[in-house]
Amino acid sequence: MKPNQPSDPDPQFRALLQEWKIDASLPPRFQDRVWQRVARTEMRVPAVGGLTGWVARWQSILLQPRLAAGYVALLLLLGFAAGWTQGVEKSARVDQDLSLRYIHVVDPYQGLK
Repeated sequence: MKPNQPSDPDPQFRALLQEWKIDASLPPRFQDRVWQRVARTEMRVPAVGGLTGWVARWQSILLQPRLAAGYVALLLLLGFAAGWTQGVEKSARVDQDLSLRYIHVVDPYQGLK
């Protein structure tokens, strides 16, 4: 790792920098705004084409907590709806099968038509 000092130091410039003092204070909530900018910068996704870029964009969107919670709620709702429709279909098939069995028990020749 290279040192932070330039290869050709200028003694007059270095002396001038050492004399320089800042008396101004930072604006209110400066650190909070800096960390917010850092977070926004980290969330940006470099431009990548194809499937990788698409996946990276969706990851950056879904990593936000409120959107992730909405995404999970949507998936739960879709799962519930899919399970309910499958349950209704299976229940109808079982009802029909049981009806045919009952008819066959009462009159064995009735269900063979």
